Amino acid sequence: RSGSQYARQTVLVFESGLAIVIGVAVAWASGGAAAVRCCFDLHQFLKFLPVSLFFALGLSLKMMAVNHFHAGTIKIFGQFRLPLLTVLSAVFLAKRYSLVQWQVIGLITTSCLSFVVLKGQGRAREGKRWKWTGLTQMIGWVILNVSGGIAAERAYKSG
Repeated sequence: RSGSQYARQTVLVFESGLAIVIGVAVAWASGGAAAVRCCFDLHQFLKFLPVSLFFALGLSLKMMAVNHFHAGTIKIFGQFRLPLLTVLSAVFLAKRYSLVQWQVIGLITTSCLSFVVLKGQGRAREGKRWKWTGLTQMIGWVILNVSGGIAAERAYKSG
């Protein structure tokens, strides 16, 4: 490739920095200096630190998976977040879902799994092997993303 190169994770760092600046600006606009001080409260920071780590590490794995898969494949695989989040929120957050909701989750899961398996069969026909490194990175992204969602809900509900 020609032109300047950068690490994909640089985008994530820039995005996080920009989110902090925008968050502080919104806090200032809505509540002044007192609201900005709340943004930097150590107790709140420590309460949400695991959430941030889950999401940041997960996004980093997702960006690394781009080296192995097309963005469309990653998007489809990412749909596994919904069924996993549903199961884990039922277990850890005592959420209740109706039979119809479980059926829809089953359809989504089946569709995503079918796509991944068919994609793998197409690679096998072409004499290519599974991209285990990329697949592991995508699985890690999904698990960390869902864990971040569960941790975030717990942190918000804890007051």
